[in-house]
Amino acid sequence: MIPTALKRYGGIAAKIYAAANLLYKEFVKNEQDANKIYRSVYPTLATMHGKYGRTSKEFSQLLNVLAALAPLGAKRSNFKRKYIENQDGWRQLPKDPDNIPFGYWW
Repeated sequence: MIPTALKRYGGIAAKIYAAANLLYKEFVKNEQDANKIYRSVYPTLATMHGKYGRTSKEFSQLLNVLAALAPLGAKRSNFKRKYIENQDGWRQLPKDPDNIPFGYWW
């Protein structure tokens, strides 16, 4: 039989672990994953633009992939407004996602 105190504190510890794990995945791991994907997608932007043009479905989908990597909320809205919705905004994207200004990226 498990003592009552162990049941109570074991449940609390599990909830704390779950919350900490969620925060880690949401704020740290996703940033690392987003930066990794950004670095792999960015080089193909110019090629896709030259091959298909700015208004093509392929190029738009590639830009949407980048926009989906930005965190939810104001940062994603800012990223879309500056880099995606603006016809020449994609040309302002830096090679390194660490150089994207605060308020647009992680």
